[in-house]
Amino acid sequence: MELIYNGVDLDRYERQEPCCTLPEEYGMEPGAQLVGVVARLEPEKGHPTLLEAWPKVLQSCPEAYLLIIGEGSRRAELERQVSELRIAHRVVFTGRRDDIPAVTAALEIAVLPSYREAQGLTILEAMALRRPVVASAVGGIPEMIEDGLTGLLVPPRDPEALATAIVRLLRDHSLADTLGRAGHDMVHDRFCIELMVKAIERIYDRGARCVRLTDAAAS
Repeated sequence: MELIYNGVDLDRYERQEPCCTLPEEYGMEPGAQLVGVVARLEPEKGHPTLLEAWPKVLQSCPEAYLLIIGEGSRRAELERQVSELRIAHRVVFTGRRDDIPAVTAALEIAVLPSYREAQGLTILEAMALRRPVVASAVGGIPEMIEDGLTGLLVPPRDPEALATAIVRLLRDHSLADTLGRAGHDMVHDRFCIELMVKAIERIYDRGARCVRLTDAAAS
């Protein structure tokens, strides 16, 4: 058995310009620090933990905004949580967008607080854009992020740890830049689409050889 990871088309992201209209679109202050999560609004994606962490982030970084990018069955529930936490002035639900790479490129930090995750393609896309990533240490995510080297890992369902990691990167721009560049290089070395295609081709080639050998033995 051979595991093949999803690959990222790096050429697409190398040329990507950030979306500059987000503050105007959503009534945010120009130059604000933007933290975002790109994920379906479904239970396994961990949005409640991120929202619970956000008041703690605002205590240290009151100028930050959280962008919830995506749609799903839990939107109304998450909006109620935002209201109950009294953080609506610093949380934006963008809904579904067609310019995810441009929006991701505009973020200072990309977050994925999932409770379970097979791979997390949005993490690789953020890394391809040199965005520092904070993510839960679940499923296949630790195979993509080496904690402290290519991103920051936190335990799932731990709002305190999540807030601490986000604040750390918002305050330490040098670390954020270092993680962003290291993550980009890692995606280039291990998760580019060319490697995925070559791995699939190897499997097909092996399968074809096995069929030829079987046919030859049977004749």
